Amino acid sequence: MLEQVRRVGNFKAADLPREVEPVKPYPRINPQQQRQEDYPQQDAQQKPNANKTTRRRFTAMRELIEELKNQTRINRVDFNTANQELIDLGLSIAEEELINQLLGLKIPLTSIEGLIKQMRQQSASPTLVSDRNISASANPFPVLIAELAEYIMRFDDLPVVMSSQHNDIFDEISKNGRFVVEHNRLRLNFTRESTIPTTPEEPLSLTISIQLGAIEVDEDGRRAILYQRPDQSYGLYSDKSISLSI
Repeated sequence: MLEQVRRVGNFKAADLPREVEPVKPYPRINPQQQRQEDYPQQDAQQKPNANKTTRRRFTAMRELIEELKNQTRINRVDFNTANQELIDLGLSIAEEELINQLLGLKIPLTSIEGLIKQMRQQSASPTLVSDRNISASANPFPVLIAELAEYIMRFDDLPVVMSSQHNDIFDEISKNGRFVVEHNRLRLNFTRESTIPTTPEEPLSLTISIQLGAIEVDEDGRRAILYQRPDQSYGLYSDKSISLSI
């Protein structure tokens, strides 16, 4: 809030004590001269400091773009396009891989049907977030840039009923607090409120993470996201523009 200024009237030369001489006008002011030219020493001191704060944003993402641009096409996309394409990509990966993984864990078909139904209900506004750093074993790109993080679609805390033949899963949860299985771009994380199951019919909590692409976040919280589009090209969304002709 601006401070209030108390007005007490204009001073006149006669108001000054006689022993105080009026201040002489400052002779150097030139109305046509830019203010910056009046303070050359101050500018010289400021320039080095300004250089220290200058930094190149999204260095890891730029490195990935540099590696990919001669192999495939990269298109800049707006937020709405990227958001919808990322959701479609995540649902497509889930459709291709999830059921096989759940069947491989011998999860009952009734539980699988319930999971699919819950995911469809959440698919209108799923959670899209950054996750752990991309590793060599889970890298969606032909080159690995270790400083980039995974960008994932996540479905949290889906209840799933197991059967009595899953003692190994229950044992793992009792010992480590969770049971995690990963394959390709899908990660399943089973947990339980109580570490010791009472009955096989008591549901576990399942969080499904689907890797969509890569993300880098700068110091100001701005994001750059790269992902593969249906035509095998790549889509790039960024809160601050990145030159594609690096």
